[in-house]
Amino acid sequence: MLMTNLQGQSMSISTDILDKKFKWSSPSNIALIKYWGKKENQIPQNPSLSITLSKSYTTTSLELTSKNENWINFKFEGMKKDDFIPKIEKFISRLGSEWSFLHDYSLNIESTNTFPHSSGMASSASAMSALALCFLEIKKSYHDQDFFIKASEMSRLGSGSACRSLYKGMSLWGDDGEEGSDLYGVEFSQFNSFYEGFQDTVLIISSDKKSVSSSLGHSLLDNNIYAHSRYQHARENLGKLKSILKTDDFHSFAEVVEQEAMAIHATMMTSNPSYVLMKPHTLNVIEKVKSVRAKGLQLCFTLDAGPNVHLLYPRRAKEDVIGFIKENLLQFCEEEKYIEDEMGSGPVRLSEL
Repeated sequence: MLMTNLQGQSMSISTDILDKKFKWSSPSNIALIKYWGKKENQIPQNPSLSITLSKSYTTTSLELTSKNENWINFKFEGMKKDDFIPKIEKFISRLGSEWSFLHDYSLNIESTNTFPHSSGMASSASAMSALALCFLEIKKSYHDQDFFIKASEMSRLGSGSACRSLYKGMSLWGDDGEEGSDLYGVEFSQFNSFYEGFQDTVLIISSDKKSVSSSLGHSLLDNNIYAHSRYQHARENLGKLKSILKTDDFHSFAEVVEQEAMAIHATMMTSNPSYVLMKPHTLNVIEKVKSVRAKGLQLCFTLDAGPNVHLLYPRRAKEDVIGFIKENLLQFCEEEKYIEDEMGSGPVRLSEL
């Protein structure tokens, strides 16, 4: 049986897919150059660059069975979670008519995370990329050279940042005039060995649900008077960072990455209506990090769309940084919680043979 992929090329699909389990784990990622603001069909307003994480990932299994009264059955951490089903339905609808055959089956999906909810990790990135990998394996061998590019393109339709979770090390997404594409992420390998095994320790400032969702935050940027400047600034910062990453200049790396983090929160505060996702303790941590870096510790911060702080640093500084966190920063964390992670090697196929 022949199906058509996202570029209109034919792909084969096995007729023996009933009761077969497709299973993948896919990591979260943390953006250095931020994606914030999008066009139709999940196209980014500016290119972004991220670090793929190692320990923070989602494992998802997909089993197609004969059609019954429920098209989609979804469990998260072993419990039914029907409120996630509309997101899956929307994702499938965005994939287009070539995936309409999924309506001929019941989809049994189970998912687990290695990280807690509201921890500052991009759970939609890991979840949607893992699900996209399961879908694509139905149609196409994961040994194919372009498998992960196609999975990245599919992932983008579920969650923009998910398209950056398909590669080891670092990923680039967006038309940067060079190797990047708006349609999918690509592996970015042009970085100095200094960044190998880079660390990301996440300080849990608050696990409360965000007052404004990322989807709404993206849409509010459409009418922000500073939006155009923000997109241009992100492009300029990407150019700077790509050059910096070829060196071991941590000071310059920190300047660009921290500027990016503050820039997206500045757009939140200047949206209409405006909103603030940082908490007082977020600012306390930022002040401490800047102060200790001025004294020589190779440590910087970045933020996602929330209050929790990602601390980035080279592996060789880990002992000193963890000591600093325990002595100076745990006081600002909710129940002294933090997560240790590092640069990772991308998704893992767990499907049954």
